Amino acid sequence: MSAMFVGKNDLLDRIAPSDFLIQYQENDKESEKYGKNLLEKNIDKQKIENLGEFRRKGLVVSEKSPGKFSIIEDDDLRKTIMDEKTKIISLTDIKSFNMANKTNISLKKDEAIVFDSKAKKYGKISLENQNLKVKENVKNTSYVLMDPTTSLFHNILVVVDDMDEFSKKISDGENIKTFPSVSGIYFDLKDKSQKNIDYMDKNLNKNISDNILVKNSIENRKEFDKIHTGAYIVVLILALVFLISTIIVIYYKQAAEGLEDGRNIKILQKVGMSKKEIKIQSKTKLFYVFGPLIISIIHILIASKLAFGMIQMFAMLELRKFIEIEAICIIIFSLIYIMIFRITLPIYFEMGKLNKE
Repeated sequence: MSAMFVGKNDLLDRIAPSDFLIQYQENDKESEKYGKNLLEKNIDKQKIENLGEFRRKGLVVSEKSPGKFSIIEDDDLRKTIMDEKTKIISLTDIKSFNMANKTNISLKKDEAIVFDSKAKKYGKISLENQNLKVKENVKNTSYVLMDPTTSLFHNILVVVDDMDEFSKKISDGENIKTFPSVSGIYFDLKDKSQKNIDYMDKNLNKNISDNILVKNSIENRKEFDKIHTGAYIVVLILALVFLISTIIVIYYKQAAEGLEDGRNIKILQKVGMSKKEIKIQSKTKLFYVFGPLIISIIHILIASKLAFGMIQMFAMLELRKFIEIEAICIIIFSLIYIMIFRITLPIYFEMGKLNKE
C-alpha cells in the first residue's frame, strides 16, 4: 500500500501529464487544420496555462549492446515485446523538448538528450547505426513527449535537433511502420471547476474526426483516484485482519506455552535448578516465537521481484524507492511484532506461575 501511494503521482504524471491533450497523426491535413484552428479560435488563452505543441515518433527497438539499438520489425513484435532487451524509444525534436520542459537547450546534428525511465545513463547512443553523442542524461522530463500507453515498458526519450532529418537516416528510405509520427497540443486549465472542465471538453470534442484524440486527463485522474481509493481500503482491511490475527495467535501461544512449561517447573525445581535459572531458560525458549517473523521476512524478500512487477501496474515506482519502502515496512512490522510479544509476555509468566518470582 505504501509503494502504491508513493508511486501513484509518478504514474499519473506519465499517463496524464497535462489537463487536456489533443493528438493526431502527422501528414493528416484535416487534423492539422483542426489543430491550427484550435490554437487560433477555439481556445480562450486567458483560461489556460502551460500551452505547448509537440512532435513524436514511437519506435520499438531491441538493445543489441549497451546504447546500441535496432528497430524491431512489425512481424517480430509479438515474439519480442516482453523480452528484457526490448525498449520503447520516443523520438522528438529539441523544440518540443524545450517547450514541454521550459528549457532553452540547443543541440548539434550529432548530439542528443536522453531520458531513461529506469535511470540508465548513456555516453553515446546508436539507433540503426546512426550514432549520437549524448549531451545530457536528464533525470526528469515532461511525459507529454512519450506515449502513455507504453508506460509499463522500459521507455527511452531521445531528443534530436531535427526529427525529420534523423527519421530519414534511420529509415534508410523505407517507411517505418512500428509507430506513426504524431503531433499534438497540450495545456492545463487555470480554473479546474467541474463547469469549466465540462465546457472545455465539449468545446474540444465538437465536430472532430475519428483521427483526432482528445484526452481529458482531469477526468482520467479522478477515475484513477477512485480505483486507488478502493485498493487502499481493501489493503488496509487486510492489514488490520492480519494484525489482529497475529495478536490473537501470539496471545494464545504464550498462554499455551505457559501452561505447558508450568507443569515442568516443579520438576526442574526438584532437580535443583534455582528460580532464576528456570526463568532465564524459559525466556530463552520464548524466542522461538520469532520463527514466524523470520520466515515471513524471507518470504517477502523472495517475492520482492514479483511484488515490484505487480505494483508497476498500479503505480510507477523506481526500484530504489521500492527497496527503501520494503525495508521500512519490514522494520515497522518487526517492531509491532516485538511489541505484541512484550505485551503478551506476562501472560506466559502468569500461566506458568512465574510472574511474581
